[in-house]
Amino acid sequence: MGSSGTPEIVANLIESFEGKPYRVIAAVKFQLSRVAKVRIPPNVLVTDWLPALQVNRMADLAVIHGGVGTVMTAALAGRPVVGVGMQMEQVANLACLERLGFAIRVGKSRNPSRKVQGAIARLLNDKAAKARAAAFAEIVAQWDGPRLATEKLVAHFGK
Repeated sequence: MGSSGTPEIVANLIESFEGKPYRVIAAVKFQLSRVAKVRIPPNVLVTDWLPALQVNRMADLAVIHGGVGTVMTAALAGRPVVGVGMQMEQVANLACLERLGFAIRVGKSRNPSRKVQGAIARLLNDKAAKARAAAFAEIVAQWDGPRLATEKLVAHFGK
């Protein structure tokens, strides 16, 4: 949620990991810099930008805002998703993953932390969702995005 999250919501989510049995890597330093005060629990590592695909592959699941970049990164990594869409495009992207059976979409509110934590607990124990995420990753891995984009651009704009 580092690029378009609502700073106060991001801060609440970070604080909600206090006392949880998870280790969290959160590339949300920019968002938290815009909040007057936030308690960062000891099990949360807050960073600037990271190589998202590599980090997603190390994780058991992704908590994202649902922009196309975070959605496709989680999908390519084969990880279940908990998402809080901050704008309509993100909500729609998350709804697609939800229909595929490996995401839980939590509505944006002043503090969605309790629902996000419940969704995390559910997905971490959902073997079927993990299997669906892994199967979708195999499909996504077959797409050669750079080649396809190049072909479309050349076809449209010529050589």
